[in-house]
Amino acid sequence: MTSFSFRRRTSTAVAAAALAALSLTACQDDEPARGAQDSASQAPDATQDEGQETSTAGGAGDEPTDADTEDTDTEDTGAEDTGAEDTETEDTDTGQQGTTEGGAGTTEEDAVPCDGSDTDLTVTAVERPINHLLLTVTNTGSETCFAWYGPYLRFGDAHSPAPWITESAPQAVTAIAPGESAYAAVVLSGDEAEGYTATSLGVQFSGADQSAVGDMEDVPLPGGEAYVDADLSVTYWLPAPDDALVW
Repeated sequence: MTSFSFRRRTSTAVAAAALAALSLTACQDDEPARGAQDSASQAPDATQDEGQETSTAGGAGDEPTDADTEDTDTEDTGAEDTGAEDTETEDTDTGQQGTTEGGAGTTEEDAVPCDGSDTDLTVTAVERPINHLLLTVTNTGSETCFAWYGPYLRFGDAHSPAPWITESAPQAVTAIAPGESAYAAVVLSGDEAEGYTATSLGVQFSGADQSAVGDMEDVPLPGGEAYVDADLSVTYWLPAPDDALVW
C-alpha cells in the first residue's frame, strides 16, 4: 500500500511538471507573434507614404512655394510692334503716269504737256496699212514734255476733231525727252462710200484734263491733200511708230 501511494504522487507530480512546461512553452511561443503583431501595427503604411511622396512631388495638394508664386517678367514676342504704327509715306513717281484712259494718276505740274512751242510736227504717208498716215512729234525743247492722250486733228474745215482710238492707249502717258519723238497713226478712211478731200491739217495737243493745249499747228499733208471719210480716227501718242501703225 505504501509503495502504490508514492508512485501515484510521483506520477501526479510529473504530470503537473509537464503541464507547467507546456504552458511556459506556449507563452514563450506566443510572445514573438504578439511582438510581431505590435511591430506591424506600429510600422508606417507604405501605401500612405507613397501617396504622400507623390503629393510632395507636385500633386494638387501641395502648397505653392515662393518659386511658384513669384511673378516673373516674360517677353511677349507676339506683341512686338512690327510696323503697325502709322507712318507718313511720300507719293513717288513709279513711271506709270497714265492709264488706259490716258493720263490719270498724275498732274500737269508733274508732267508738263507738250505744245507747239517746243515741238516739231510732221506727217508722212505709209504703204502699210493702207489709207494711213504717220504723225510724228519731236521735242525741240530742253525739258521733257508729255504727250497726253492723242492729238486733236482737224482736216480741212471739219467742225470736230478726229476721234481717238481708245484701245490704243498706252499704260503710261508718253514722255518725250529732248530730241526724242512720239508717234500717232491716222486712219484716213475705211469702207464708207462718201468722203471728202482735205487740203489742210491742223494739229493741237491735249493736256492732262483732255483740254486743248497751245495753238493749232498747221502741218503740211504729203502730196498736199488727203481723202477722208466717216472712219477717220487717230491713235494715242505712242513711243514707237510700229506701236502706232498696228491700228
